[in-house]
Amino acid sequence: MDKGGLAVGSLLALNQALVYKWRWRFVTGSNRLWVKVIKSCYGVDGGFLGGLANSVTGRTGVWRGVLKLVDRLHTAGTLSRDSVRRQVNNGASTRFWSDVWCGPISFQHRFSRLFHLTTNQEGMVSEFRNGQSWQFQWNREVRGGASAAQLDQLQHLLEDVVLRDTPDGWAWGLNDSSEFSVADVRNHLDDMRLPAGNAPTLWSRFLPIKINIFVWRVALNRLPTRCNLVSKGIDLETVLCPVCQMEVESLAHILFQCEVAFALWGRVATWCDAYMPVFDSFGEVHQWIDGQSTVNFRRSKMEAVCFTLMWVLWMFRNGMVLVIRNQNKIYCLIQLSLIHIIGFVIGIKKLIEIGMRG
Repeated sequence: MDKGGLAVGSLLALNQALVYKWRWRFVTGSNRLWVKVIKSCYGVDGGFLGGLANSVTGRTGVWRGVLKLVDRLHTAGTLSRDSVRRQVNNGASTRFWSDVWCGPISFQHRFSRLFHLTTNQEGMVSEFRNGQSWQFQWNREVRGGASAAQLDQLQHLLEDVVLRDTPDGWAWGLNDSSEFSVADVRNHLDDMRLPAGNAPTLWSRFLPIKINIFVWRVALNRLPTRCNLVSKGIDLETVLCPVCQMEVESLAHILFQCEVAFALWGRVATWCDAYMPVFDSFGEVHQWIDGQSTVNFRRSKMEAVCFTLMWVLWMFRNGMVLVIRNQNKIYCLIQLSLIHIIGFVIGIKKLIEIGMRG
């Protein structure tokens, strides 16, 4: 809600986060039977690094669907490949050349010349460590050129690597706890895909959910006013306001500028004993509420009154569109709104009395 939404995440992001969790289960459950079966079919990396997801000759089935989704998220840059990364401790179960453990890609692909020169292509990290230094054995001496340059880069990367006595593990890169979380993946995907608003969503704890959602739609100008419907290409018999039949029905007109709305805002200002300027937009209402030099509780009550008033105006407008009523519009609307608002304030007073008793 801090980004202008309703704090409802995408179901697509949730499903993709649940599928992505299988990558975490695979790398952290090496001793489980199903992991051994996957490795026997797709290789020791389970197909995550072998390109089987998009291979024409790759196997089909549920696991390939997991591989394709993971590869798609990585390729699009939505989720980093090193979000699940090795945490090297003693180096006894991490392959030095083919595993991704120091940097975003494996040494096998980053230093391809050295990989073809080494005599121990499948060696573990601990096998290359001798005391406080790193030792390598080559098929021939590395004399110069590109091979020597790659060796210098490799040694520079290994300068800060410190091995410990604990076993190797895995770390999750989207939180500080290093433990995988579906919520972290879902929130990350939503942040990458869903647009963020310029201001947080307004939400009154005193009002029902339907009114709060209505106010959210007002702030985004997403109500089906006749002006908005015409802008979407919908043909209407008329675009005039169904209440006054004098002006084009825009959001600002139906909620603030129409004769009924104008009269009702004035009545509510008198009833609340508060000075209300003439509003032309929802933004002006919000600024006026924020500018009130009152305690937070009273400001919240005024906010709820204004939101309720806009809701009543819109409900009355819908009644005029759907049902033809031959009656005094202003009188009917004022009576209806006062019933809603007085009932609301009575509810507030009851809450205050209960709080004082407690």
